Amino acid sequence: MYTKRQEAWVNKPAVPSLIDADVANWWEDGIYAAHQGLAEVRDALTGIQAAWDQASWVPATGWTAVTTNPAIGNGTSLGSFSRTGKTVTFAGRIIPGSTTTFGAGIYSFALPVATTPANLLIGSALLIAGAAMYYGGCYRSTAGFDIYFHGAASRMAPTVPATFASGHILTFAGTYQAA
Repeated sequence: MYTKRQEAWVNKPAVPSLIDADVANWWEDGIYAAHQGLAEVRDALTGIQAAWDQASWVPATGWTAVTTNPAIGNGTSLGSFSRTGKTVTFAGRIIPGSTTTFGAGIYSFALPVATTPANLLIGSALLIAGAAMYYGGCYRSTAGFDIYFHGAASRMAPTVPATFASGHILTFAGTYQAA
């Protein structure tokens, strides 16, 4: 690593002897500036590899329905997300338990970080309902995001694409731009 102390270099790189003094000083300053720039880039990129936040987003707390909201009861809900700048990537899972109530109407799920209705969201979902698997996509809605399953007549609801029941597994993941 190069460090510059009072215009003198420690571990100074060799300057070709055919270069005059002005060019040599420019070259040294350029190396120092490049090193400082790389350090700034390194510091800026540190957040990209930050661990996903698994404590502050629980998908079931933002699980709503048009008519009557569901309640997770003794089921489990797990979620995590990562934010880099305005880009948010999230993943979640809901496993209903024996005391879960499923509500009535089309489901919506809250996002971990606020966004605006104009921002797009792209994502995927998988419902494992007993021996059957249903694949779908997540899309931006007023309340957060909704899920459409391939071949289903409407968005996910207590009986769409299958009757959501204890022990089934709903997983979803997506990426969007925060507000």
